[in-house]
Amino acid sequence: MNLIALTIAQIQEVIRLAEIRAAKSTEKETSNSVVLAKTHIPEVEWQQLLTALKKLSAATQIELMAFTWLGQGTIGDDLDRWEELVQFAQLEIDNDIPSQLASMVNLHKFLSSGLLMIGQGHVPRY
Repeated sequence: MNLIALTIAQIQEVIRLAEIRAAKSTEKETSNSVVLAKTHIPEVEWQQLLTALKKLSAATQIELMAFTWLGQGTIGDDLDRWEELVQFAQLEIDNDIPSQLASMVNLHKFLSSGLLMIGQGHVPRY
Protein backbone atom coordinates (compact mmCIF):
# COMPACT_ATOMS: atom_id res chain seq x y z
CA MET A 1 0.00 0.00 0.00
CA ASN A 2 1.43 3.35 -1.05
CA LEU A 3 0.25 6.73 0.13
CA ILE A 4 1.34 9.14 -2.57
CA ALA A 5 -0.33 12.48 -1.86
CA LEU A 6 -1.65 11.84 1.65
CA THR A 7 0.66 11.95 4.66
CA ILE A 8 0.31 10.41 8.11
CA ALA A 9 0.49 13.93 9.59
CA GLN A 10 -2.49 15.00 7.47
CA ILE A 11 -4.48 11.96 8.60
CA GLN A 12 -3.63 12.74 12.22
CA GLU A 13 -4.74 16.36 11.82
CA VAL A 14 -8.07 15.31 10.31
CA ILE A 15 -8.50 12.84 13.19
CA ARG A 16 -7.84 15.66 15.67
CA LEU A 17 -10.44 17.93 14.09
CA ALA A 18 -12.96 15.12 13.70
CA GLU A 19 -12.49 14.13 17.36
CA ILE A 20 -13.23 17.72 18.44
CA ARG A 21 -16.34 17.74 16.29
CA ALA A 22 -17.44 14.35 17.67
CA ALA A 23 -16.80 15.41 21.28
CA LYS A 24 -18.90 18.55 20.80
CA SER A 25 -21.68 16.45 19.25
CA THR A 26 -21.66 14.09 22.23
CA GLU A 27 -21.45 16.97 24.70
CA LYS A 28 -24.46 18.68 23.13
CA GLU A 29 -26.47 15.45 22.91
CA THR A 30 -25.90 14.58 26.56
CA SER A 31 -26.50 18.11 27.85
CA ASN A 32 -30.04 18.24 26.47
CA SER A 33 -32.95 16.34 27.94
CA VAL A 34 -34.20 15.64 24.42
CA VAL A 35 -32.17 13.19 22.38
CA LEU A 36 -30.89 14.94 19.27
CA ALA A 37 -30.73 13.36 15.85
CA LYS A 38 -27.88 10.90 15.52
CA THR A 39 -26.41 12.91 12.66
CA HIS A 40 -26.36 16.25 14.53
CA ILE A 41 -23.03 17.93 13.91
CA PRO A 42 -22.12 21.25 15.58
CA GLU A 43 -21.77 23.95 12.95
CA VAL A 44 -18.52 25.59 14.09
CA GLU A 45 -16.61 22.33 14.47
CA TRP A 46 -18.04 20.98 11.21
CA GLN A 47 -16.93 24.13 9.38
CA GLN A 48 -13.41 23.86 10.83
CA LEU A 49 -13.15 20.27 9.65
CA LEU A 50 -14.66 21.08 6.25
CA THR A 51 -12.28 24.01 5.74
CA ALA A 52 -9.26 21.84 6.53
CA LEU A 53 -10.47 19.14 4.14
CA LYS A 54 -11.10 21.63 1.33
CA LYS A 55 -7.53 22.92 1.65
CA LEU A 56 -6.21 19.48 0.69
CA SER A 57 -5.35 18.87 -2.96
CA ALA A 58 -7.74 16.78 -5.04
CA ALA A 59 -5.24 13.89 -5.04
CA THR A 60 -5.00 14.07 -1.24
CA GLN A 61 -8.79 14.19 -0.86
CA ILE A 62 -9.07 11.07 -3.03
CA GLU A 63 -6.54 9.18 -0.94
CA LEU A 64 -8.18 10.37 2.28
CA MET A 65 -11.55 9.06 1.10
CA ALA A 66 -9.95 5.74 0.19
CA PHE A 67 -8.16 5.65 3.56
CA THR A 68 -11.48 6.28 5.32
CA TRP A 69 -13.00 3.33 3.49
CA LEU A 70 -9.97 1.25 4.44
CA GLY A 71 -10.60 2.06 8.11
CA GLN A 72 -14.30 1.26 7.70
CA GLY A 73 -13.32 -2.21 6.62
CA THR A 74 -14.60 -1.87 3.05
CA ILE A 75 -11.92 -4.29 1.84
CA GLY A 76 -11.46 -6.14 5.10
CA ASP A 77 -7.80 -6.19 6.04
CA ASP A 78 -6.51 -6.76 2.50
CA LEU A 79 -4.08 -3.88 2.02
CA ASP A 80 -3.21 -5.27 -1.44
CA ARG A 81 -6.58 -3.90 -2.61
CA TRP A 82 -5.62 -0.30 -1.75
CA GLU A 83 -5.42 0.70 -5.43
CA GLU A 84 -9.05 -0.43 -5.89
CA LEU A 85 -10.14 1.95 -3.15
CA VAL A 86 -8.18 4.81 -4.68
CA GLN A 87 -9.67 4.15 -8.12
CA PHE A 88 -13.18 4.05 -6.64
CA ALA A 89 -12.52 7.26 -4.69
CA GLN A 90 -11.47 8.97 -7.93
CA LEU A 91 -15.04 8.50 -9.11
CA GLU A 92 -16.21 10.49 -6.09
CA ILE A 93 -14.16 13.61 -6.82
CA ASP A 94 -17.13 15.36 -8.42
CA ASN A 95 -19.31 14.56 -5.40
CA ASP A 96 -17.64 16.97 -2.95
CA ILE A 97 -15.36 14.65 -1.00
CA PRO A 98 -14.71 17.23 1.77
CA SER A 99 -18.43 17.49 2.57
CA GLN A 100 -18.83 13.72 2.49
CA LEU A 101 -15.94 13.24 4.89
CA ALA A 102 -16.89 16.10 7.21
CA SER A 103 -20.39 14.66 7.53
CA MET A 104 -19.16 11.25 8.71
CA VAL A 105 -19.89 11.12 12.42
CA ASN A 106 -17.27 8.39 12.93
CA LEU A 107 -14.60 9.80 10.62
CA HIS A 108 -12.01 9.91 13.43
CA LYS A 109 -12.67 6.25 14.23
CA PHE A 110 -12.36 5.14 10.61
CA LEU A 111 -9.09 7.03 10.13
CA SER A 112 -7.69 5.74 13.43
CA SER A 113 -8.57 2.19 12.39
CA GLY A 114 -6.82 2.75 9.07
CA LEU A 115 -3.68 3.93 10.85
CA LEU A 116 -3.74 0.81 13.02
CA MET A 117 -4.08 -1.36 9.91
CA ILE A 118 -0.92 0.10 8.41
CA GLY A 119 0.99 0.01 11.68
CA GLN A 120 0.97 3.77 12.24
CA GLY A 121 -1.64 4.15 14.92
CA HIS A 122 -2.38 3.65 18.55
CA VAL A 123 -5.35 2.11 20.29
CA PRO A 124 -8.16 4.69 20.09
CA ARG A 125 -9.48 6.33 23.25
CA TYR A 126 -13.16 5.63 22.54
